[in-house]
Amino acid sequence: MAPAPPGLPDPAAALPPPGGLVIRGGYVLTMDPAAGDLPAADVHIGGGQIVAVGPGLVVPAGTPELDAAGMIVAPGLVDTHWHMWNTLLRSMSADPSGPGYFKVMIGAGRAYGPGDIYASTRLACAEAVSSGITTVHDWCHNVRGPGHAEAGVRALAGSGLRARLLTDPAHMLVTAAQPANVDTVIVDGRVLKRAGVLTAVDLAQARADAQRALAGVRARAGG
Repeated sequence: MAPAPPGLPDPAAALPPPGGLVIRGGYVLTMDPAAGDLPAADVHIGGGQIVAVGPGLVVPAGTPELDAAGMIVAPGLVDTHWHMWNTLLRSMSADPSGPGYFKVMIGAGRAYGPGDIYASTRLACAEAVSSGITTVHDWCHNVRGPGHAEAGVRALAGSGLRARLLTDPAHMLVTAAQPANVDTVIVDGRVLKRAGVLTAVDLAQARADAQRALAGVRARAGG
C-alpha cells in the first residue's frame, strides 16, 4: 500500500495488539443452540479469540476483568451494506421537494478528495462502534483513484473494526442500531467502546474532521 495522503494517519501505530480479557457476570447470548443463553456467565477472550464461555471461569492471574452484571453480552452486529463515504452528506437529500439522493451524491461526490473519503469513513466507523457494529461492508461507490481507495481502507483499518471495502456502485445505506443501547464493544480482544465511551476513535475529533471535510466538499461542489 502506498504512503498515506498528507494529513491521513497511519493506522498501524494506532491500535494496540489484541489482549486478554474476561467479561464477568453478564447475560450471555451464545448464539449456539446447544449452549443456549446463559443468565449469569463469563466470557474469556485471549489472543483475539473467545477462549471459553460459562459461569465462574478460571482465568490466568492478572487477566483484566470487565463487570457485565445487569448487561447483555452478545456477538457484535454485522452491517453488510453501508456507503460510509456518504456520512458527510447525511440528511442533505432528505427534503422530498429537493434534488434527491442521486443528484446530491453525484454532484458532491465529484468534489471529494482522498481526505474527504477518510474523514467520512472514519466518522462512520465511530458511529458503527458506538452502535455495537463490529463488522462492516463498505460499499464505497465514489472511488475516483487509488488515493480514494487507500484513504477508505486506512480509515477502516484504524478503527479496529472487521471491515471489507468494495467499490460496487449499486447499493443503498442501512441504518445502524441506537448508540445509547450499547455499553461496551470488543473486537478481537480490543475494547473499542467501554462504559459508553469510544476508546479507539476520538469521536469529537472525527466529527470535527468530518465537518471540515464537508465544508470543503460543499465549497468545491458549489454549495
